[in-house]
Formats: sequence, C-alpha cells, structure tokens
Amino acid sequence: MLITMAPGFQAVYRPLTSIRFFRLLCLALYGPNRDIKSVVQSIVHQDIYWTHYHKCYFVRTGLYPKDVPDVCREIYLAREIDVLDPELIVIMVAEVSKRLLNQVPEKGKLLEGKFRGRPVISVNFPVRGTEKEYIELRKRLKEYVPIVDSSAVAENILTLSLDTANTIAKHAEFEYKGLLGYWENLVELYSLNEEASDLIDELWYKKIIIPKWAGYSFIALCYSVIEDQLKSALMVEDKSAEITNKQMNELLDRLPLKNKRLYSQIQLLRMIRNSIVHRNGLYDRRFSTENMLDGIEIQVDRIVIHKEGCENVLRIVREFIDELIAWYDQR
Repeated sequence: MLITMAPGFQAVYRPLTSIRFFRLLCLALYGPNRDIKSVVQSIVHQDIYWTHYHKCYFVRTGLYPKDVPDVCREIYLAREIDVLDPELIVIMVAEVSKRLLNQVPEKGKLLEGKFRGRPVISVNFPVRGTEKEYIELRKRLKEYVPIVDSSAVAENILTLSLDTANTIAKHAEFEYKGLLGYWENLVELYSLNEEASDLIDELWYKKIIIPKWAGYSFIALCYSVIEDQLKSALMVEDKSAEITNKQMNELLDRLPLKNKRLYSQIQLLRMIRNSIVHRNGLYDRRFSTENMLDGIEIQVDRIVIHKEGCENVLRIVREFIDELIAWYDQR
C-alpha cells in the first residue's frame, strides 16, 4: 500500500501536471528500466494499491498539509488498512509519516516502523537528491512486487521532479493548445456569417446571434486562461489560495514584459470580459475605448466581437504565456 497526502484539484484542472506526478511515482517505485505497459499492468493488477492520508478535497485549496484536520484519516484510513491487509505500507510524505509513526525519515535514509500491526517504510518524497533512498526502497519492494527494478541507476533519475514553476509553465502551453483547438472550431461558426439566405430567421441567427455568442464565449475563455495562469503564478510566489485582482495587477507590474503594451491590453481584455459576463455585452462607460483592440468595437453601447477581434485576443494570450514562461525561467 502506497500512502501520499491528499488528492488534488490538479487531476481535474491540470491534467498534464497530474500525469507528470504519476510518471514521477512510477520512476521512483518501479525504476527507469521498466516499460510503461508493464508498470500499468502491475498497478491494474493491484500489486501496489495507492491511497491518500486524506480522502477529500478542501474548500481552502491553499491549506498546507500540516494545517489540515485529521477527520478523514480517523474515519477511513485505518479501516482501509484493516480491510485490505497490505503486506507492506510505504509512506512517501514526511507529514504523513509524522502523523502515523510520530517521526520522519532522515535525509538519505529509510525509516521503518509499524502501523496497526503492519510493516511500514517511510521515505522522503521523490525529488532530485533522493535517488539513493529510492534504490534502497526498490530493493525492499522487489520482495513483494517482482517487476520492480532494484538495480543501481544514474543519480539523475529524478531530475524531472515536480518543480512547481516548471510544471505550471508546461501546463500553460498545454492550455493554449486547447484554446487554439477551440478557436479552430469557432471559425466554422463565423463562416456561417458569410452564407447567403433569404429567410429572416436564418439571417438573424447567422448574422447576429451565432457570431455574437461565438465571440463572447471565446473572449471570456481567453481571459479565464490568463487569469488562471496569473493565479497559478501567485500561488508559486505567495503560496496563497486567496488571490485578489489587486495582487494580479501587482504581479503583472513585476513581469519583465518585452511587449510593454501587453499590460494595458490585458486590462482592456478584463473590461471586455466583465462587460460580457456581468452586463450581457453592454459597454461600461467608465472605461475608455481609445485603445480598443482591432476587430472589437462598440455599437450602440454594446460590444461587438468580429473574427479579427478573436484572432487578436488569441495573439494576446500567446504573448502573455511567452512572457510568463520567460519569467518562470528567470526565477
């Protein structure tokens, strides 16, 4: 039985990060010389059963493990262990080890003990510098799971560990590709605007309704991608789940933007998005239209998004992600 700390929202909202996390566990537990098909078959056959110390998400997702109450563990984990009766328990998080064994493993060493009468091995989480500990752990695991590769390997096996900034930067690219695919589908809706029709209802839908909602939905999604990436960057810096618009503006100020116009363009995009989401596209007169993006205009106090406007906003997202990745690389 493998025990880590808790499930994360990244499994739903950041699938690439979650996949990298799973890959890291496979490298650490099975070794680098096992093909992924054999590893997956081993997991499917339940040679290793992976569970969490905590079984649920938390409303305050920024809560550190040490601050999380033990309610889930007290109700479920002990019973789970009794029902499954594992031959060996492996703990991979120091905080879990502290709570179950009342001590944590020393750097470079495995910690052995017992919990509810079962043998336990506790090890520090797999990051760069823990390779030797995991060689020793795999030697022990091989007694229970023959497929495990217990041979010594180069010490850089875990260099692709879950560095937070690196994985978030990778996921920014991942999300942009999804956004690009979504736009390629929306282009077909805009093409309806170019088709002729003699029916007033068809003209209304093709010329007004469909382009309007295609543009509105795309602009709102683009800003959401930018906002989500800014929040992720702030969590890297401040480890906080409570993030305000003021904090995001401050982070934008600190980014060494090569494109100096990008800051004002993102602020303008926020205004457009807010008008779409909160005012059904009605323009908020408190904001200036002096530097309105090409392809976006105000018609009778209502924001109109043309195909060119969507393409310009997509360009802003691309430039923002490039700037953000550059900022991560400099950290």
